[in-house]
Amino acid sequence: MTTITLPLSIASYALLSSYCLCGGIFEHLSVFRGWLHVHEPRQLKALQSASGYGALYTYVIPKAALTFFNAYLLVTNPTGIYERTRLGLKVGLAMLLVSWTSSAFIQVPLQLRIQKTGDPALVKRLERTTWTRTVAMVLHGCSVGWILMGAF
Repeated sequence: MTTITLPLSIASYALLSSYCLCGGIFEHLSVFRGWLHVHEPRQLKALQSASGYGALYTYVIPKAALTFFNAYLLVTNPTGIYERTRLGLKVGLAMLLVSWTSSAFIQVPLQLRIQKTGDPALVKRLERTTWTRTVAMVLHGCSVGWILMGAF
């Protein structure tokens, strides 16, 4: 039987990354697509407000923690972190920054406009443009998988 030793910091990073990957995919495939079926502006505004606060606590805050943890691991270089892991962390951080940039300049402004106007056309645009951050989170997940494969 082979024993694999993984630093606690990397195991924690992998678990938080997995959680955030699932949250990003869920938000894209379930939440925003669900909004497409609401055509009444008043209801759409209410739905966006309610689900926006839910996403803040269940996805945005953990993703922010993941971003800071990723940067922390790169800066502090804890024991047991190999060059392969550092490269994976750099790629992961780059993908998180792509996701955050897309959120800040495209998705959040669209969500704020939806909250104010309830315009269903904006929901279609939001659903189309959120692919950028979804793909970035998937690539981040791939970088984590690559890090973990180095442990075997």
